Amino acid sequence: MTALLWGLLLLSGLALLAVIALPVHLRLRAEAGAALRFRAEARLVAGLTPALPVFDSTGGRKPRPAPGRPSAAAPGRKRRRKPDAGGRGRALRMVRAAPRLLGGVLRRVHLDRVAVTGVFGLADPAETGQLYGWLALLIHAPRPPRVALDLRPDFTGPSLAGQAEVALYLTPIALLGPVLRFGWDVFVVPR
Repeated sequence: MTALLWGLLLLSGLALLAVIALPVHLRLRAEAGAALRFRAEARLVAGLTPALPVFDSTGGRKPRPAPGRPSAAAPGRKRRRKPDAGGRGRALRMVRAAPRLLGGVLRRVHLDRVAVTGVFGLADPAETGQLYGWLALLIHAPRPPRVALDLRPDFTGPSLAGQAEVALYLTPIALLGPVLRFGWDVFVVPR
């Protein structure tokens, strides 16, 4: 019985190691039209698992309370809390360390594909043309084949419709270095 438990523990550890040591493929998709929708999916173990929904803006919404009526969970008057002595210094250290964390994370994220298609328009056709002129620098510039941009102006009035999709992958264990460095800079080494 003990050997079985140790075997299950070993298999669980190996499965966890496979999840964090192999790349995770992420797909982010946004759609604008009658409503704005956003969906994020992840495929674990180097993309071998089926797509697992991470976030979907169309499902799981809670109804909002009617305007003018407080919700049942609305608290009464709150007492003001005094900030702790090290809270402000820690917050400043977090702000100072955030660019280093962001840079470290972005260096470990690999882009597979970016595709943007859409139609846009502003109230004034002249402003639409001016915006399209600025965007034309990006639309018609040389770019890698994994980046596709197809944006068209709509001079008839205000409009926004289209889709954007980003596919990327990252290895969770590779993010450990920047996260630990951030924690060290914020919580251990006071500056």
